[in-house]
Amino acid sequence: ALVEEILLASRLDHIKKLERVEPVDLLALTAEEGARSCVDVSGEPGVVSGDPTLLTRLVRNLMQNAQRHGSPPVSAHVGT
Repeated sequence: ALVEEILLASRLDHIKKLERVEPVDLLALTAEEGARSCVDVSGEPGVVSGDPTLLTRLVRNLMQNAQRHGSPPVSAHVGT
């Protein structure tokens, strides 16, 4: 997992623009990751433009950091 993150960071440093930009429902994405991570998710649907893979990694990383460094129970609120 660490090697994958380092490789991703290296690739991101060389990207001049996002290759895949599409509408992403941020609440749905966060709720899906929250279900995998046992994080309670609330908020309102909101669509953002971005790369779904990169946004998923971002949300997953935030949840992992919250679990690692926060106090249970961990929750996330989505707003745009």
